[in-house]
Amino acid sequence: MNRVAKNTTILFVRQVVLAIIGLYTIRVLVRELGIVDFGLMNVVLSVALLLSFVTNSIGMLTQRYLAFAIGENSFANLRRFHDTCFFLTLASAAFIFVILQTGGNWFVSDGLVVEFSRQDEVEALFQFFVLSTVCGAIAMFHASVMLAHEDMFAFAFFAFLTTLFRLGAALSISAFNQDGLVIYGFFFFLATLSVMLAQWIYCVFKYDECKLRGLSSDTQAMREMLGFLTWTLFGQFTTVCRTQAITLLINQAFNPTTVAARALAFTIQAQVQTFSQNFIAALNPPITKSFASGAYEQTRALVYMGSKAAFFLAWIVTLPLIALLRPVLSIWIGDYPPEALLFTRLALIESLIVSASFPLMTAVRAAGKVRTYELVLGSLQVLIFLLSWLLVSTGFPAYSVYVVAILMNILMLFVRLTIASRMVGLSVWAFFDRALMPIFKVVTSSSIIVISASALVFEAGFTTISLGSVVGLLAILGAAPTLIYCFGLTSGERAQLKILLRSILAKRAAK
Repeated sequence: MNRVAKNTTILFVRQVVLAIIGLYTIRVLVRELGIVDFGLMNVVLSVALLLSFVTNSIGMLTQRYLAFAIGENSFANLRRFHDTCFFLTLASAAFIFVILQTGGNWFVSDGLVVEFSRQDEVEALFQFFVLSTVCGAIAMFHASVMLAHEDMFAFAFFAFLTTLFRLGAALSISAFNQDGLVIYGFFFFLATLSVMLAQWIYCVFKYDECKLRGLSSDTQAMREMLGFLTWTLFGQFTTVCRTQAITLLINQAFNPTTVAARALAFTIQAQVQTFSQNFIAALNPPITKSFASGAYEQTRALVYMGSKAAFFLAWIVTLPLIALLRPVLSIWIGDYPPEALLFTRLALIESLIVSASFPLMTAVRAAGKVRTYELVLGSLQVLIFLLSWLLVSTGFPAYSVYVVAILMNILMLFVRLTIASRMVGLSVWAFFDRALMPIFKVVTSSSIIVISASALVFEAGFTTISLGSVVGLLAILGAAPTLIYCFGLTSGERAQLKILLRSILAKRAAK
């Protein structure tokens, strides 16, 4: 638990830094490109990421099998799993390149709703995004190796480097007298390529299984992994349908302003959701390793604690952001699409529900029997897209896609819990008692406080400084962490948190 807490702290600090840089990057892009071109850029990126389910699946495969081998303390398995996963990564990168250069290029040329005068720039941007996606597939493999080894400092450093380079790509737009979309695409590709090479060099020198040599072929490992990968691919493909395909649906059905509002909401949602994802990145290897070593009670304890903690990390950021979203968007973007306010709030609610599910996903994948899980959950993911398409095509407003996603994700949380209870022996009652009940108490109490405090802040006017507005703002920012500490954590968890904070403060004092 102490190692998980340490890794979580590293990744939480990492995400705070990345969020600040990432949000500033978006501000620069909106300023340099304009809100309409910013939305267009995100649509093109969505096309390039349509095959990201392949990359994500192999990343999960790599992390799971390498962590399993480390948990078994078997270097022979670690080496053969590494080689097999790296071969699959290279094969998938080639596959992605071919598909995007054929079907993807056709869709961008003939399927997207784009002004004729911008077609050449959009096609050039797509080519740079394709190259970035291929490099990103290889970069994800080496990131998964770092995560399997729980090398969080390196993982955080390369993520910081990626975000910093992408900020440089955004800032470079104004330095050239060329179309901003093309310039950003070119430097975006250079950033991805540079980080990919840096991660590869680091892994070669750091980990024995990554040393330069010929890749060994292991038919048994390949056959075992392909069974796991096939169903994981299906699950990840359906996730793409829930995200990127809905973005394309909105592009086809609504005006550019609505598309831009969706892009802003999706970007903010992604930034907030990574607070939970980074925690899970720290928790995934211990769950897999404890399961591999037969410590099933520890595995279950990590899942109960992880679901609660992942939600709370997202809630600390989400609650004040929902309350203060209007002034935040005004300060951050300036003039923003009217629909962005509602889209973002609904997207954040969806992310909260998903965050509590992350440890359940890891537990099922640690068991390795993913066919039933991916088939059932994947079918529900496809249903989200089908229902969204049905509502949009019959004249429902764009925000209906978020309502569908929220309701379906509530259902999917309980489906995941049911499947995990059968596969890894999780107790449904224990999950309710140790995860969902603390979440319910914190959400209810902190929401009441923030709603009351918001009235104080906005009654005086957000830019007006008064005792009431200052008290209200402090209540909005402090309600979630305070109530999480009081009602969301057990006495043991509070004691561990105090020890962790004292350790951090002692290290800072020593410096």
